[in-house]
Amino acid sequence: MIRIFEKPLGVALVLCCGISQAQSPDELLSKHLQARGGLEKLNALQTVKMTGKITLIPLNEFRKAEGVAKELPITLMEKRSNKIRLEIDLAEKKLIQGYDGEEIAWGLKPDATEPDMLLDDEGGMGEMLALLMQDLADLDGPLINAKEKWRTVQLEGTEGSGDNVAYRLKLTPMSGFVRHALLDGKTSLLRETTRSGSDFQLETVYSDYRLLNGVQVPYSIDGKIDGEPFVRIRIEKAEVVGSLDDALFQLPAKK
Repeated sequence: MIRIFEKPLGVALVLCCGISQAQSPDELLSKHLQARGGLEKLNALQTVKMTGKITLIPLNEFRKAEGVAKELPITLMEKRSNKIRLEIDLAEKKLIQGYDGEEIAWGLKPDATEPDMLLDDEGGMGEMLALLMQDLADLDGPLINAKEKWRTVQLEGTEGSGDNVAYRLKLTPMSGFVRHALLDGKTSLLRETTRSGSDFQLETVYSDYRLLNGVQVPYSIDGKIDGEPFVRIRIEKAEVVGSLDDALFQLPAKK
């Protein structure tokens, strides 16, 4: 279920009450931009191909981890703006999932004659993976060009202390659900985002940042549903590729 809120008239960055001006959202966002590599290098990152492993963790009806997790080879392709395709190797066959960058998240099972619409699976694994793909599809992440992406960005407070301090930001969209982002106080890199699904909370956790063409990119991504792990992605190789056909990300036609 998608909840739509009234579209605001303007875009602003605001400061939450009780937080020092020295910890303003503007300053945190500026530090984050520089930590990622700067706008010029980020903009130059247009198409990326990654390979590695994905671990799918079964959840029971109470959304608790259950059963044997399977680690499988994965190929992940991303293209601006917000397009993504995941190919999971299943014994010489492929499970493919994609997001077209606009509104369609789809999945194609091995030997299937037509794709599934993932967001139709409300509260199920389809919706969970669709929202995770939408998070991963943004090569910049939620905190770059924040004034264009969000109606407001508020600093809600801090977590931890010393070298382990992190800043929690509230991201209010033009429409839809509020999201939250946790920004590492030492590295100024994104640690975690949270967003609501139809009846669950998705946490996407980022770590093991490495340079790709001068841009800091997370090589380790964990997805959690209501605090329970349900997917782990570990990137082994990442490269910038010359081009990727838009058809790779679009809903496949029926066979």
